[in-house]
Amino acid sequence: MDSRRDIAERVIARWKARGIRIDEDPGFMELVALWTAGTIESDEMRRRYAALLRERSLSRSSPLDLHPSDEEADVEP
Repeated sequence: MDSRRDIAERVIARWKARGIRIDEDPGFMELVALWTAGTIESDEMRRRYAALLRERSLSRSSPLDLHPSDEEADVEP
């Protein structure tokens, strides 16, 4: 049976061969480290990475913070 580290290295190499450098993504590599250490399972890794991608997509689509912070909401004009 392959170790989680071996599996991760093969997946990263496969994506790199396709021109996608996921090993340069610190968020992804943090999840890989948690998975290879056995801290999280693959389902959790996929869920967290999907959430990270959604968060990044939303931050790119709305560069301005249109929602006041809690502190600003309490300030009277």
